[in-house]
Amino acid sequence: CFMEENTKRKPKDTTIDLYRAIREDFKEYSDKKEFGVTKYSNAWIMHKLASKYYKSPITIENIVFHRTAV
Repeated sequence: CFMEENTKRKPKDTTIDLYRAIREDFKEYSDKKEFGVTKYSNAWIMHKLASKYYKSPITIENIVFHRTAV
């Protein structure tokens, strides 16, 4: 059906949404402070997000710092 084809999302759109979600989660963790200092290290955040999104920490790092081509 013509309508069904138009409502399907392109793979690139879902990738962009995934990258946006990863960056938002990274910002949320990195902005968290306790006693005036950052609560979580970047390494901890990368591993936490890697586990959550089933990616490697290096891939998460590349996504967060915009080192990927979309």
